[in-house]
Amino acid sequence: MTALSLETIVKPGQPLQLTLPPDFPQGRVRVTIETLPPVKELNWKPQTEFGKRLLEIRQQAIAKGMSLNTTDEILAEIREDRREDCDDPNLR
Repeated sequence: MTALSLETIVKPGQPLQLTLPPDFPQGRVRVTIETLPPVKELNWKPQTEFGKRLLEIRQQAIAKGMSLNTTDEILAEIREDRREDCDDPNLR
């Protein structure tokens, strides 16, 4: 069985639309909708225009249902990119 978990924000009067990955198996599926606890407000505010823009991009991505990577996932991706760019064994 293949499972896919999605999170999104439901807004009044807007249909809920799902776009599945192209390799998702065809056939019967079960869709369950449950409410989630509210997202905690950030206790800090960006100090620079660049920081404000990055926060704005992040908030837009979350609102569109994009899932955010954990710190470990980000670091693993960086390590993998470095391996591709260099044969240095110290980066492996």
